[in-house]
Amino acid sequence: MPWSVGLLLTMVVVPSVLAAFGTRHAGPLFELLSLRAPEVLHGQVWRVVTHVLVDPSPLGLFVAGLCVYWFGSDLARDWGDAWFLRIVASLALGSGVLVTLLSLVDPSIRVHRYLGTVPLTGALVVAWGLTFPDRFVRLWFVFTIRGFWIAWGTVTLTVLYAVYRGWELELPELVTEIGVLGYLYRDTLTAPLRKLGAPRPRRRPAKKVSHLRVVEDLEDDDEPPSLPPELQAELDALLGRTKTKPSGDQNRPN
Repeated sequence: MPWSVGLLLTMVVVPSVLAAFGTRHAGPLFELLSLRAPEVLHGQVWRVVTHVLVDPSPLGLFVAGLCVYWFGSDLARDWGDAWFLRIVASLALGSGVLVTLLSLVDPSIRVHRYLGTVPLTGALVVAWGLTFPDRFVRLWFVFTIRGFWIAWGTVTLTVLYAVYRGWELELPELVTEIGVLGYLYRDTLTAPLRKLGAPRPRRRPAKKVSHLRVVEDLEDDDEPPSLPPELQAELDALLGRTKTKPSGDQNRPN
């Protein structure tokens, strides 16, 4: 297992277990770690990251651990440990920041509390499926499905939930999955901008080669280059006419 995956598992499992134990014996720790836009705007900035690293249910924590181990290991080996952690941190931070900013224009977001590892695991599934589209995985340990279809199936399911339940309930999942798609297809999305900013190449006129200049540059022992067949034929015809034409001295009367 890559060390980055072990670190991410520790960051998910340990806070979740401690929050569950603390909520039962100390206070509402799950509430303090969840994302609520008004509290973030009042200075509780840790919520923008902790809301996707802590899961309030044991089943959700178990599924998150499996997804991080299965899909995260392949991604960490393909991307590199440091880059893998950077992408995960960007998704977690971007989810919290964007949800908070959108709450300024959509009042329905302010009343919701976001907590759970589903945005993180969904993004890992999409990233794995599109990075390894020809690999297979057993869905619910029964159905075999290609990575390409499980990735786009996850995105489709998230969009359907947003349509049926309201986008404010699925906002973190939408943000992280769109972020992964933007990262994986970044070259395709930025290609039109690169074409607009690239300088247009200038057309240079064709270089004309003069056979006379080439002949002048030849050494004494070198043979002149051969002329094209059409030009050689015209030159031979011209030289033949010149040899057969009588000179002016022969036609002059005595």
